[in-house]
Amino acid sequence: MSKSLTVIDRLVGSSKEVSVVFGGSSVSALLGSGSMVSTISKSLCDRLGLQCHPVQELLSVEGVGGQKRGQYQGYMEAAISFPDLSVDHYVLLLVVPDTSYNETTPVLLGTNILQVLMEGNFDSKTHPGSWQMVFKALSMFYVISYKLSVGAGCETRN
Repeated sequence: MSKSLTVIDRLVGSSKEVSVVFGGSSVSALLGSGSMVSTISKSLCDRLGLQCHPVQELLSVEGVGGQKRGQYQGYMEAAISFPDLSVDHYVLLLVVPDTSYNETTPVLLGTNILQVLMEGNFDSKTHPGSWQMVFKALSMFYVISYKLSVGAGCETRN
């Protein structure tokens, strides 16, 4: 292990952010391979004029450590473009309150979107580094979970 790394460097990895496009507006998105949901800040949702639908009856979300996540203000649907991948996709995102982080990076792309993108684009060798790293992490997770499921005699999900 490199002695030049600080405690913070060793505790917290670097963020993987990319540009995505909603209705002609380019915004920053965090590639969150550890998140099962994707989110958009309330202010960006409002600025783009996207309709926020109620989510309470559809979904109960728990955060890290079992924290109840009651702050979701709804969900929205929209077309999103991924210029680095040359792909457009129709997505559902949970609407979250504004925070200091999502002021500059208002979108979090979780595995509900990343898995679909990976399955359609993983063979390409032209992905920028952030996408390659996230796709590699996701593919390793799926291989490990498949081996654990098969090894335990459990049925696997598609």
